[in-house]
Amino acid sequence: MRKRWFRDNTGLELMKVLHSLDSSAIPVNMLAAVLTALNPYIDIFLSAVVIDDLIEKNYSKAIMIAVIMITADFIMGTILMLLERSVRIRRQDIYYKFKVLMRKKALELDYETMENPKMHEKIAYAERTAMLYGGIETILFHYKELLANLISVVTAVALVITMCLYRPTITKGILSVLSQPLVSGGLILIILGITLALTKKETAYFEKKHKEIFSRHTGAELLSQYLIGITQDEKAAKVIRIYDMRDMLMSNIKNLKSTMEENVYAKMGNVAKKQHFTELSTNGFLTLFSYFIVSVKILTGAISIGSFTKYTGALSQFGKSVNDSIWALHNIRTKSAFMKDFLDFLSTKEKLHTGTIPIEKRLDNDFRIEFKNVSFAYPGTDQLILKNLNCKLTLKDKMAVVGRNGAGKTTFIKLLCRLYDPTEGMITLNGIDIRKYDYEEYLTLFSVVFQDFKLFAFPIKENIAANQRIDKVKIQKCLNESGAEGVVDALPEKENTPLFNFDEEGIRVSGGELQKLAIARALYKDAPFVILDEPTAALDPISEYEIYTRFDEMVKDKTSIYISHRMSSCRFCDDIIVFDQGNIVERGNHEELLGRNGNYAKLWNAQAKYYVS
Repeated sequence: MRKRWFRDNTGLELMKVLHSLDSSAIPVNMLAAVLTALNPYIDIFLSAVVIDDLIEKNYSKAIMIAVIMITADFIMGTILMLLERSVRIRRQDIYYKFKVLMRKKALELDYETMENPKMHEKIAYAERTAMLYGGIETILFHYKELLANLISVVTAVALVITMCLYRPTITKGILSVLSQPLVSGGLILIILGITLALTKKETAYFEKKHKEIFSRHTGAELLSQYLIGITQDEKAAKVIRIYDMRDMLMSNIKNLKSTMEENVYAKMGNVAKKQHFTELSTNGFLTLFSYFIVSVKILTGAISIGSFTKYTGALSQFGKSVNDSIWALHNIRTKSAFMKDFLDFLSTKEKLHTGTIPIEKRLDNDFRIEFKNVSFAYPGTDQLILKNLNCKLTLKDKMAVVGRNGAGKTTFIKLLCRLYDPTEGMITLNGIDIRKYDYEEYLTLFSVVFQDFKLFAFPIKENIAANQRIDKVKIQKCLNESGAEGVVDALPEKENTPLFNFDEEGIRVSGGELQKLAIARALYKDAPFVILDEPTAALDPISEYEIYTRFDEMVKDKTSIYISHRMSSCRFCDDIIVFDQGNIVERGNHEELLGRNGNYAKLWNAQAKYYVS
């Protein structure tokens, strides 16, 4: 059992993390554990003295000891109450600090690591389980329990050994034999061994039962959260009403409720009752034996009558503390198992190497980027998305990247921005491999509006500035250039208005307006390269036309790259790169590519036929 309990040090590793979050939490909890363990023994010791004094008619001394015992109980109770209050506050504080630590780690990791779905699944499962059964702060609670119970066991054993060493004053009869130190010690050792064996067997049985229920409960709770989430999801709400899915959903929710009541909650109750009964039986067996052996010691004159409460109390505490220690270890092991995913996440190493060369500060934005024999496959797959690409990006031109779905356009941009590194080949900036540049500085070269762009439930100005230090004049300029000024200026709080409905003052705007705000954010960064992935997908034709006609002014002295399925946008570009199945198959301006009657011409004509009669 010892090997199974201590086969890894996950619990201790979690304590190291916890200590880094709050260096006082462990000492405070350990102090609380020591005092909690010793507290019952105040009454166990002093009540024995009071009884002996009363029997000897030493009433004044008995009263004095009783007063000392009551005073000690009051002082210890007050100290424990204050300590437990401090422990609760620290546990709550650690809970929030750990969540912040996890989010901080997520923000520090490179994009490749964070895009891995397995990483998301592991952390999501661990977080949901922690929400149900407690997180890192609960591990500390169980270690506190374990320490308190181990101290209680050691104290009880010390008292029992002391009792065994007392010799009987009556030297004849079977009771005298039973009261001898070796005999009474041997009997106690046998009974304690039987108690320990029974507790071990009970723990193994109920641990298995709890594990089965834990698995069912977690799965059922996940499904329950999913079904409840559907009823609150705006997008799902439209589908539910159009297709009249309400009865079906309610049926699923009711069936899940019945299943949880039958297979989870009912079983939880039955197991808890059975566990409670077996623990009472084992402790009852030990209590009866303790009464017997202590009575023998009293009847043979080995110990005083007052010692009855002291030693029976010690033996009872031993049985309870052994059982609680085993369950504390079980809880530490169980919680550590799913918390290990958190440790793995916190120890995740960066996959992208960051160089040390600083990016040259150039007012002329003369940055030359070249792809040299670049091939790329996403991690965990062998399928090449890009195949032996060779191309130079034309400085300060308006460039378009076009091709069918899955041709590799967005992947090309991810490699350009160094969200991933090439599987083969290299990308150079001014002749130097981009992996040799400081990663954070390299990212400052790019303003990007991705197809799946994201805005946040922050004020509009913070969304655009991507910072809490705001240049109001620049904000207004970018809003004007992106075409979003009309919507923002009409708001009572203007650019101070929060987006979405997480705030009472938050607003909802259309997809097209959000896209304009995303473009404003890209302009505000004022980077040498402006990349727009489907920049006008959510815009109406008039807004799209306005964006393109103003874009010359917006991105002057910059290199701009467009990815678009709307071939009409290519007419605004000086250089067009055509992708097909991970290869660059054509490159030139609009007229040149139409004249070649190749892939670009096919894509253009496929859309143009819907606009001409």
